[in-house]
Amino acid sequence: MLEMALRNVFRQKTRTALTVVGIMIGIAAIVALGSISEGLRVQIAKSLEQSSGLITVIEKSDSGLFMSLSSSELSQETVDEVMAVSGIKDATPVVYKVGYLEGDSGFGEPSLFEIGVDPEKIDLYTTEGARLAEGETLDDGDTEYVMAGSKITEKLDLKVGDTVAVEEKEFIVKGIYEEFGNSGLDSGIIMPLDIAKELFETDKYSSIIIYPDDINNVEDLAKDIEDTVDGVSAITTAQFAKQIGQIVDQIGFFTIGIAGISAVVGGLGVMNTMIMSVMERRREIGVLKAIGATNSYVIRMILIESTIISLIGGLLGLGVGYLGSKAIGAFSGGQAQGIVTSNLALNSMLFALFLGVVGGLYPARKASQLSPVEALRYE
Repeated sequence: MLEMALRNVFRQKTRTALTVVGIMIGIAAIVALGSISEGLRVQIAKSLEQSSGLITVIEKSDSGLFMSLSSSELSQETVDEVMAVSGIKDATPVVYKVGYLEGDSGFGEPSLFEIGVDPEKIDLYTTEGARLAEGETLDDGDTEYVMAGSKITEKLDLKVGDTVAVEEKEFIVKGIYEEFGNSGLDSGIIMPLDIAKELFETDKYSSIIIYPDDINNVEDLAKDIEDTVDGVSAITTAQFAKQIGQIVDQIGFFTIGIAGISAVVGGLGVMNTMIMSVMERRREIGVLKAIGATNSYVIRMILIESTIISLIGGLLGLGVGYLGSKAIGAFSGGQAQGIVTSNLALNSMLFALFLGVVGGLYPARKASQLSPVEALRYE
């Protein structure tokens, strides 16, 4: 039966090839877009691991997580109230602006983070995992110096001792960090807090980074801060991970859903191909039934043919989708990282198989219902 199915599949090569291409495009879209969601998930998990145990305090807002972070404004009075809460080992207020370098598309993750932090507390912001590639860290009184991340130095071709313009003011690069995996640091330019407030023309703070006395009481300390100080939200790393995970799941659902539509269209192509095949082979099917082929045999034969077409399209789509994920990463300058996991690959192939079976069911049933006498009369 398999030999016969293979022969029948390639009887009309052009039609089969076009059907395979339809399936291939749909599966490739699912793999490519799904890989971006997986890459985003891995990148975020890696970034959050570095800041485990920290609490980020921002202005309370009904907006989503990212909107709240970007629009947060905390007064000096609020900062003093937060830092007076018991259970805090160390803390530092931070100001920042996000944007895009000249020439960037302005879509997706920002490519520039301008950050102001107390030089004496810079390690609290960057966390212990940050390592210097060259140069030195900021000292108190370094009003003319900044630190830079690996990505921003690569894009701007900066080295220690070079000058860089921030908000139209020239600074000297004092130190450069190794690649960290956190875009806020890798694409960041860090300057003294007072200088940043002056450049940004603000007396407000964007957030407060807090390290607790007891890392096991992070959730309790976050709750105490929210209960004690009005108008703030204290977000732990675990809460960040949960909220961001939900956002990534939604992104994955919509992107794969859109790609799935094209795959379904490919499945309809399989159905159309098999219907045409059955119509052209009515006499052949009649002969098979006349010499003893059962209805179930005919159904299995047609389903095997449609499944072969879909599996070929699925395998090709998997390969094209993998290359597509790498291409997206390259064109985005590394901001979007595509990861094709074994789970994504398996689910994509199972979906291709599903399309083949569903697309072949109707034509298979119609073929099995053909009367041998009527089919043998067909010309």
